[in-house]
Amino acid sequence: MNNIIYLLCVISFFSCTSDSDRIKESLKQAGDNQVELEKVIQYYSEHVEDSLKLKSAIFLIEHMPFYGSFYGTRVDSVDQYFEDIREPKSSVINDKSRETISLEMLEKYSQQGLSHSYIYDNKKVSFKYLVNNIEMAFRAWDNATWKDSVSFEQFCEYILPYRIRNEKLEYWRNSIYENYLQDTSLYNSSRSMSNLYQRYAINGMRDIGPHDFYQNYRYEMNYDQMNLMTMGSCIENTCLNLYRLRALGFPATYDYVTNWGNRAVNLHAMIGDATKGKQTVHLFSNINEPIDSTNLVSNAMRLHHDFKDDDLPKGLYVQHIKTVSKVWRYTWSVNEEILGIYENAPTQEIYRPLLKVNITDVSNQYVDVADIKIELSEKFSDYKVVYLAVFDRSGWEPVAYGVPNKGGLVEFNNIGKHILYLPVVYDLNSCIPIGDPFVVDDDGDIKKKSLNRAKMQDVKILRKFPLFGSIAENSLNMKDIYFEGANSPDFKDAQLLHKLDYYPFDMERVKVSNPNKFRYVRCCLSETVGSDIVELEYYGKVGQDTILLKGTPFIHPDYTKERTLKAVALAFDGDYLTRYGTSPKINNWFALDLGDNNASEITDIHYCTKTDANFIIPNNDYELYYWDDEWVFFDDVKADDYFLEFRDVPSDGVYWLKCTTEGREERAFTYEDGTQIWW
Repeated sequence: MNNIIYLLCVISFFSCTSDSDRIKESLKQAGDNQVELEKVIQYYSEHVEDSLKLKSAIFLIEHMPFYGSFYGTRVDSVDQYFEDIREPKSSVINDKSRETISLEMLEKYSQQGLSHSYIYDNKKVSFKYLVNNIEMAFRAWDNATWKDSVSFEQFCEYILPYRIRNEKLEYWRNSIYENYLQDTSLYNSSRSMSNLYQRYAINGMRDIGPHDFYQNYRYEMNYDQMNLMTMGSCIENTCLNLYRLRALGFPATYDYVTNWGNRAVNLHAMIGDATKGKQTVHLFSNINEPIDSTNLVSNAMRLHHDFKDDDLPKGLYVQHIKTVSKVWRYTWSVNEEILGIYENAPTQEIYRPLLKVNITDVSNQYVDVADIKIELSEKFSDYKVVYLAVFDRSGWEPVAYGVPNKGGLVEFNNIGKHILYLPVVYDLNSCIPIGDPFVVDDDGDIKKKSLNRAKMQDVKILRKFPLFGSIAENSLNMKDIYFEGANSPDFKDAQLLHKLDYYPFDMERVKVSNPNKFRYVRCCLSETVGSDIVELEYYGKVGQDTILLKGTPFIHPDYTKERTLKAVALAFDGDYLTRYGTSPKINNWFALDLGDNNASEITDIHYCTKTDANFIIPNNDYELYYWDDEWVFFDDVKADDYFLEFRDVPSDGVYWLKCTTEGREERAFTYEDGTQIWW
């Protein structure tokens, strides 16, 4: 009894929070594992020089009820694949593709008779594990040349934690730290915070290749598993390098964007530095400019070619950036405001994918932000939490929250500018709009997008999704290519049909003025840069009709191989997502033989470089909607050209073009001065 009283006194004195009730509750909930946690507190209470380690232990233990892992036969069965791959004599990784392993894991996960359960850390973490974690964390921090720039609070939040997500626990610090010390060149060159951050937070974000494996592995990989598989998403990349940085005493943070402001649902994770008040060289502005933003959001974007207005057809512009609405940061401690929402708001009002109890808002460390206020109408005055949502094809997605005051005023802090938001409440698994969509302008003012039914407009639509720079710059390698016709297969009698002196975007169409007839037509690609042709169509006259010409593809004899000829056929297959791509070379052309007695006058040429297939495609079916407290159907049409025209559409609103034939990439847009403005 005396030991228990002593421990409670120690806890009350050293708790990192002003209220020691949280750690008392954690110990109480620990059940049989309580003795293991109390041993840690007792261990660090014996010597005054361990006072910081004692505070660290209490800090970890008091928040353990918010963390845990899955355990059980299902986990063990699925994880056996990692052991099979690790075995030196095993041929699993050679005999089976990672895709096969991934699908087998999914099948094993669904196998009958296997089960798992989620166990919170205070019921599981042992004395040995926790002490090892604390000792190794302090060892790394004490030996860091930057120790004095890292506060104890930053150490507790961003170096000390033994886990990042809900992954299986392991002794990850020891192996990382020892391997680091053994690599003398790495150790000597990276003993500054900036060098270490560059190596792991920037360069290290390429250590894991993109793969759908993580979607079929239904748990969260720990360091050892990620290091072994080397495949996943930006989340796995972030976690892998967070382990490395924290093991070396760097206060690395897990920062993430829940939803881009102009892209589909696509959570992006990145590594931040807890010692910085600003994570970027300059704050991200969300203004569509061709800036190099690679390091601003850890390789989420990069600098693309700056196309001028004259380079682009009317009504089309290049989207250079992904816009950032909010950036959140995982912490070890809890967010008291969000915890209060869980305690006070009805369960059906809580949007759990956003409201995590262990996050803090760091948007103003990345992006130019504004604080805005919204007044609740009487109809929604009883709601305890309000959200700002951004568009997604599956529905509006909340990205920010606010708690109404007694007067019904809701304040949203640190909101990214130049993004379309919809104010909503969440109830019964759906978002309910409580006002018009709006954009926060450069001055932080709200500009509502209110549908005007009294004023109609004609709308010309070129795309269903923004033309991002990564797609647009494929056109750079198309300039100066040319097309020729001939009646000799070696093209010794070639005549020019058309030469590009411009950048082609999406499917381009040109009229040919050469009146001669040709059996052979070819496309001459660049000999200095690689080129991609997605689709190529030659049209000619047969009698009085203009038809699509068919023939047999061929290339220069020096490059004729079966595989290459199959690749050439991709340029004529009618699929905008397959392509014929070439590297720079002499005689870099491919041709079409129209056949004996089929020589034709070439009247038109249609061609397309590498694309996202989000432009308007003839024979596809489309539907136009506008927002009026819900998505309202306006009209449907089958495209007969590479654009659509809708008459008498209500003006000043927010619109959505759906393609019901194929493809899922779609964004909301407004229509301003004859141009689709994407959100």
